[in-house]
Amino acid sequence: MRFWDASAIILLCVNGAETAPLRALWRSDPGIVVWWGTALECGSALARLARVSTGPDRRDGRADTARELLREMERTWIEIQPSDEVRAIAGRLVRSHALRTPEALQLAAALSWMKLPEAGEMVVVDTRLAQVARIEGLTALP
Repeated sequence: MRFWDASAIILLCVNGAETAPLRALWRSDPGIVVWWGTALECGSALARLARVSTGPDRRDGRADTARELLREMERTWIEIQPSDEVRAIAGRLVRSHALRTPEALQLAAALSWMKLPEAGEMVVVDTRLAQVARIEGLTALP
């Protein structure tokens, strides 16, 4: 089971250059752990993509397919809920690293869930977040 960053979940739902390696990771271990804001963050990103899409993407139902895949994943993923521990870790992360609040909360949720980050894997495509995850002891994939 891996912790998935919202940026990776979004790319898992749409077809793009980075989708294939993410789908391979998902197929190899379909267990997904996320922070509590992932559904909202991903839903917002997919809605934004649908609003700016023109041409065949808008007509062929790709946005609907992406939203359905997100709903499918939501039914089975594990969400790390807000807690004092997650908030404390996120506070340390924003003081120590150049992270925005959502990034810090996601990484804090991952660190809280894993407890032993040396053994933990985080699927993340955001390069800044991946770099900080590695500094914090996680294996950042892909």
